[in-house]
Amino acid sequence: MIERSRPPARRPRAIGVVLVALPVLFLVMPSVTRLVTLAAGKPPADAGDVAFSEHAAVGLSHVVLGLVMALLVPLQLSARVRTLWPRVHRAFGWTFVLAASVTVASGLVMNVVFPPVGGIAKQIAIVVTGLGFVGSLGLSVRAILRRDVASHRAFVLRSLAFGLAGGTAAVVLFPYFLVFGQPSDTVVALGRWLSLLVDVAIVELVVLRRATPRMVLG
Repeated sequence: MIERSRPPARRPRAIGVVLVALPVLFLVMPSVTRLVTLAAGKPPADAGDVAFSEHAAVGLSHVVLGLVMALLVPLQLSARVRTLWPRVHRAFGWTFVLAASVTVASGLVMNVVFPPVGGIAKQIAIVVTGLGFVGSLGLSVRAILRRDVASHRAFVLRSLAFGLAGGTAAVVLFPYFLVFGQPSDTVVALGRWLSLLVDVAIVELVVLRRATPRMVLG
């Protein structure tokens, strides 16, 4: 006797939406705030604002294209968009690659010329994150050009693990900030590394789960 397989549970999907939405939100909010501050011509509030004023081209390219990249994440993960509008999905995909490349490049420059909040440990984490992001994204492009859709999707997810690490770090450190105030360089660095490792681990579990064939008992 063959039993009908149960429909997939909604809870894991809802958890996945939250795990993506929160880092995206924490990436978008500071970017929008920074853009509003710069557009209003307000005086610099901290060393970060001063650095943005001194390196406006680098800062704006990072903020604007990072914002584009973050807003494209849910659209690229949408199965509905991918199925009903494949050309739109491809166009958004190439836009994401371009925006991500500029965001990473400008982020690596900012990692050197901006105030080193988090110390050398955080700076190393940002370099690792940027290289992992670009590397995974490059492998995803290579896979789709070879029509290897499964590998393409796996590497896209891996690229998001790196790309959303900054937002995840903000989510992790936000409760600390509310309770204890401004975190020290050590706490910032630990939050960044922990977030990166957690993101990568979660994505690898998702990729492994998708690659494992489901057995239907009869």
